[in-house]
Amino acid sequence: STTHVSEDQLQLLLGIIREIDVLKNQMNHIHNLQQNLPVPFHQGDFEQLNIDQQTMIMHCQNYHEKLDYIMSSNILSPVHITQLLDADQELTVLIKKLMLYQEELRYYYSYNPQMSQPRCFSSLLVTKQPFPKPIKHNTRAHNVTED
Repeated sequence: STTHVSEDQLQLLLGIIREIDVLKNQMNHIHNLQQNLPVPFHQGDFEQLNIDQQTMIMHCQNYHEKLDYIMSSNILSPVHITQLLDADQELTVLIKKLMLYQEELRYYYSYNPQMSQPRCFSSLLVTKQPFPKPIKHNTRAHNVTED
């Protein structure tokens, strides 16, 4: 059953939003460390970065579940819905980036110049839908530019 959002739930939401900023800073630090490691990686460097990345992914997934719970069990104001959806999207982006970093880390850890195929680590994540309103058949969207 849904209820109006409690003060505890609002504080949880605001706490998660603050934690996302901390996670972003940690991710930037991890990214910089990973970029500056010599290839092939040393076992200890690999293990520490791998653990750090897996821990961050688990934190993001945990916060994602908490946001889902807040959304499904409360009636939120438009402001809080927007905050929650923005936080959820930021977590999704963080998880996707961390998973790419994990792929890259594993690839370079096992890198062998004679055997390894070149690899490009990329992903596409749609963060905004292209049309904010329904498009009718046989009508042109306004401000359309063709590249």
